[in-house]
Amino acid sequence: MVTTLPTAATAAQTGPRRAEVLNQVARLADLEESAVERMRAEALGAPTRGVVAYGEYQSGGWWTTSLLNHSGDPHDVVIGDGRPRPTSLLEEMPATARFLDSLGLDFMYVRLARLEPHSYLWEHRDYADLWETDRHRLHIPLVTNPSAVLVTAGARVHMAAGALWRLTPSQAHGVCNTTGPDRLHLIADVYADDAYQAWPPARTCTTGTRRTCRR
Repeated sequence: MVTTLPTAATAAQTGPRRAEVLNQVARLADLEESAVERMRAEALGAPTRGVVAYGEYQSGGWWTTSLLNHSGDPHDVVIGDGRPRPTSLLEEMPATARFLDSLGLDFMYVRLARLEPHSYLWEHRDYADLWETDRHRLHIPLVTNPSAVLVTAGARVHMAAGALWRLTPSQAHGVCNTTGPDRLHLIADVYADDAYQAWPPARTCTTGTRRTCRR
């Protein structure tokens, strides 16, 4: 799998530290601008902001709504193993549904996550009860700003829009949105099967066919 060092990481990026940051977060591919714009419009036009979940890990202001889960209810935000199905919200977001299908990946769970200004996710680890199967988390930033950063492996990383990013959430990480506006990401948890290991074969991902990427 092709990865590149996040350009916005501000810690020392040489030697072991560079490898540690890359293990935590990396920019996998650039996305077609028009596809991102269509998904952004759908996300901003969603009829719900979602629900506040995992309150013990945040300052407040972290909202999530499900696009693929086990119940089909967009307000069911409990993450778990299994084969998810589209929620009623994803059925109203055709461009986002096409993009997800184009990736050709085996999804565990997909959601929209909004972090309001002056809000924080405390340092934590995910997948604590999901160790039996290897999986990864993909981020597609739809709305962001320079003060919205991921803090991990001693680095502050701004996940820029227009790209697909990989995060290893089983390692300690936190998130802040210091000044705003809202940070809105499409987040997909995927199983690390052969399709994931071979993806992406190039740098720029488009939609319309499954796993189509170009340099």
